[in-house]
Amino acid sequence: MSVSAKLYCKKNKRKLDGTAPVYIILRINNKEKLIATGKYVSHDQFDNNSGRVGRGEANSMKLNSYFGAKLALIEKIILDFQHEGKDITHDQIINAYESDGKLLFVDFCRQELEASKSTIVYTYYKTTKYQLEKLDNFRPGLTIQQLNFDFLQKYQYYLVEKGNEPNTMKSDFVMIRKFLNIAIKKGLTKNYPFKDFEIPSEEAVKEYLTLKEVESLHNLYDSNTLSEKLQNTLFYFLIACYTGLRFSDVGRLNALYLKQAGNRYFISMQMKKTRKVVEIPLSNRVVRLMLKRAGVEHTPALEEVDLLGNNGIFSRKLKQSNSRVNNDVREIIALQKINKYITFHCSRHSFAINSLILGISLEVISNILGHTQLKTTQIYAKVVNELKVKQMEKWDFD
Repeated sequence: MSVSAKLYCKKNKRKLDGTAPVYIILRINNKEKLIATGKYVSHDQFDNNSGRVGRGEANSMKLNSYFGAKLALIEKIILDFQHEGKDITHDQIINAYESDGKLLFVDFCRQELEASKSTIVYTYYKTTKYQLEKLDNFRPGLTIQQLNFDFLQKYQYYLVEKGNEPNTMKSDFVMIRKFLNIAIKKGLTKNYPFKDFEIPSEEAVKEYLTLKEVESLHNLYDSNTLSEKLQNTLFYFLIACYTGLRFSDVGRLNALYLKQAGNRYFISMQMKKTRKVVEIPLSNRVVRLMLKRAGVEHTPALEEVDLLGNNGIFSRKLKQSNSRVNNDVREIIALQKINKYITFHCSRHSFAINSLILGISLEVISNILGHTQLKTTQIYAKVVNELKVKQMEKWDFD
């Protein structure tokens, strides 16, 4: 690969005062791009062969020193890339040049976040904006080059003093690491302090409903004693308990996501958070729940059921915000005298833990939940193991 850089005055672009812009020509494999130096000089005082300003120009020594420093920076970037054995592109070198000590890390993150806004979940976008504000408040003017181990350590101490929980801090540092990795891929920095820094975390206790508690909620739904609003919330909450779907996915369910293979129905959809397509077999409980929702009061043989042709199942959406739906869920839970702090998301935990208790394999549960890594699902296995230990303690009597 042939890479070179030289100073060049574009004399055909001179202004009325006779000055013309000076660029650095970056040539890679005979393809050229111009990088602005931000300076103009008298067009007749710059020698394009030597890349120097003539003595007839005011402040010629300072200008030559300035241009020399800019060219040296480009050449250093080229040498660094060559030393690392990277494929060199114009954009990589220009990005690294333009960010030298000037590009603020939070500004870079915000640019990347806005660029990806249309492809990410709004709650993630909103959370990331808040995390960036928190980071900016701690260290205004932080450059990418200043993001080192010492900074990460000090930021952790700051977050601890502010009362942040370990998993909240984990989310903050995962966000920083994500954008830093993007900056590295774009050639803006080579520094990666996370190889020495351990991101704080703590396995959160997963609150969930037992099989018996889920059954009591299903019986409550069948009783038709709730208000229309609570009945609607409970319908979607129960679907989530039986399928593990997130709030963001349950809220957009419609008949188009229902599929049939033989006598078994499936929910087939692309998850909003991970963009992963999941195929979730529906149990008889879910089918009967949907039939009741569609107004079928009797219980036909399941092989006679036609869910695909029924448009009334999802006619009323779960349109409220997550926080309002959580209030509904807690009101429903209180009616059943279940003494747990349950949110809509606990339905996902309930599905995972109850599935493990029923003997469904960890790999199948992970696939249905749409987890990208099995270790994410293994947290539920730990909860079930602790539950088994507690149950076996009943044998500990004299």
